[in-house]
Amino acid sequence: HRRLSSKLDLTEQQLAASQLQLAAAKQEVHRLYREREGDRATINDFRRVDEDRDEEIEWERGERRKLEEQKKLCDLALKEYSNLVLTLDPSAVPPPIPIDKSSSTMLLHSTPDLASTLNSTDSPLTSHPSISAHTTSDVISNLLIGQRGVHQLFHDFTTILAAKEKAVNQHTARVEDMEHSLAVLRDQLAAETSIRVQAQTERDKALRDDASAAKVVERYMTFTQKTHATVHMHLDNLRTRSSTTQGTLRKEAMGLRNQLRVETERRERLRAAMDEMSENLSREAVGRRREVALRLKMLAVEEKRERKVEVWLDRVRQARNGAEGAVLEPDILESMVDEGVEAVVLLAEELVNTLVMDLQVETERRMELEKQRVEWLVREAVDGVNPEDGEADGILVFEAENHEETDVRVDGAEEQAVEEDDDEHSITDFLAVETPPLPPPLPDSLPLIGHLRDLFSPLTARQKPLQKSLHDLSLSLNALRSSLPVPPLEPDSTSPVRSKKSTFPNLSLKTGPPTSDPVFVNMLDSIHEVIEDARVDVEISMADEERVYRGFEALLGVGSGSGAVQGKEVMRDAREFVEERRTGEDFTRLSTRVEDVEHDLALLKRTVHEVEGMEVDKGEVDGGREGKQSIWQTLELRTITPTATRVVISSLASSPSDMDGHDSSRRTGLLSSVGSVGRSFSASVVGAPRRVSTMAGGLYRAPKLSIGMKDKADHESGPTRNDDDVE
Repeated sequence: HRRLSSKLDLTEQQLAASQLQLAAAKQEVHRLYREREGDRATINDFRRVDEDRDEEIEWERGERRKLEEQKKLCDLALKEYSNLVLTLDPSAVPPPIPIDKSSSTMLLHSTPDLASTLNSTDSPLTSHPSISAHTTSDVISNLLIGQRGVHQLFHDFTTILAAKEKAVNQHTARVEDMEHSLAVLRDQLAAETSIRVQAQTERDKALRDDASAAKVVERYMTFTQKTHATVHMHLDNLRTRSSTTQGTLRKEAMGLRNQLRVETERRERLRAAMDEMSENLSREAVGRRREVALRLKMLAVEEKRERKVEVWLDRVRQARNGAEGAVLEPDILESMVDEGVEAVVLLAEELVNTLVMDLQVETERRMELEKQRVEWLVREAVDGVNPEDGEADGILVFEAENHEETDVRVDGAEEQAVEEDDDEHSITDFLAVETPPLPPPLPDSLPLIGHLRDLFSPLTARQKPLQKSLHDLSLSLNALRSSLPVPPLEPDSTSPVRSKKSTFPNLSLKTGPPTSDPVFVNMLDSIHEVIEDARVDVEISMADEERVYRGFEALLGVGSGSGAVQGKEVMRDAREFVEERRTGEDFTRLSTRVEDVEHDLALLKRTVHEVEGMEVDKGEVDGGREGKQSIWQTLELRTITPTATRVVISSLASSPSDMDGHDSSRRTGLLSSVGSVGRSFSASVVGAPRRVSTMAGGLYRAPKLSIGMKDKADHESGPTRNDDDVE
């Protein structure tokens, strides 16, 4: 088993690692796809920039050609002008040209290169001072204009180059910011991927645990049925061997009484320890409630952080894509709204899974405590019985394994009533499992929660009359059982105190009064089992309704921030559930069963009074022994059908005490409560969800499974009941 467990753990780890690698690979593929799209966009931008640059180069080339043509034109004009000047008559005297000597001197001083060039140039016009002066001034002005144009072009080129460098620096800073943002987003994506894979692994593990728990409960129920069949077989065997141990058991009666008192004290101590343990369990439940509250607070804080990050990312996207048009398309906005609704649903499902796991742990603990209690009751007293006060012919039963006996006597009606109350408390403890506290609802959801409480209050109110009727029937049955005549016991001068519990029936070979007929006692035990089954069904129905109410309340509390539409859907589902429960056949079936029990109990009481007030033939009373029909077998009962074979099989099992020193009615109620709780637990774990809604479908499991199965079995078997069937 350990090897298989280690292999399973290794397989789970490998599966988790594979899932994580798969998720990372998918994200890497998605990232590469987006990078490819981004590279395509970048390549398109580069192409556009290259085209713009080529156009600019072509324009500059055209401008350069234009300037070269202008320069050629100017050179040609100067050449023609010089030729024209050379063709002029040198003897002609041109008119004087006014020249500002100060300005010419200033120009020459400002352009020393030009002055040196002019001084070093040997012009053919030096022999003509007036023409030479005029030509020199024009050349100087043209050269100055060209130099100014060159300076202006150089200044424009420097300005454009500085602007380009500034733009390049801005784009570089923006690229660095985007790279930093990309690194942060990659880290967040890796963390969220690991969290998602871990959550999926935990969900799969929870599903496997639920399936294994259901199988454990099924095996436990099968084992219980086989155990009861074995007990009945041992009872039949021990009945034939009990007559050989009468003398020995009478001598050991005193010691066994003392031992019984010691065991009673031990039981009280164990009960005190169990009370202390229940207090510790309640404290632990309070701690879990606080833990759930802290988890909800952490989820709220995390959600706020995610919202802030989303706002920041939206701002970055708007700043980046502002020049390209709208930031987000309508379909993207719609998908974001849908993702918000899905986040609320996921939060509700996580809360419900946590509540179901806590409920499962509490139920398993309570079942374990009840198993320990049953085992302690089995080991409570040493097995054996001794008849007293004149029943010398009674049959004594002992256990065949260790041949140790104990003294037992029939209990009175008061102790049976006390044990019935203990059974009720045990069943209530089983069903009343504390659920972890739900988060406090928002003010918007308070009216809906009040309306929800008003919807479910009639369902709870109609179950209380059934509980009261079943309690009254149980008390009436105990009173009828206490009215049965008890066989006289042997006087004991040393110990007048009776033992508190009776573990074995006082079987007598003599014919008793009519009301001590084993058929009648068996009928009382069968009716007691019917009452216990009905009471357990009522408790299960109330527990299921309470669980469904808590689920709807959790949905209203969690989904109150999503708007009024979700609250209306939850209330509509709640109304459908309440209407289904109100018009269903479960409550009618339970009411009919209670009425049938009342009818059968009244018929038995009337028959008892009639038998006590008239003389009944001995052969009629003991007809079961002589092969005739007993007076009790002629009654027309609705819940049970007395048969002759039942008397033979369960005459000992239906007695007030069994071979292990426990009250049979107590054990019957206890085991039926354990079985009912097991059915309710298995139904809540593996049952199919109700038709409520897609949101509330995971909050609770089908509570009709246990009751519906039992009612179906009742209809199939009819009014006849069998003691070998164990709930």
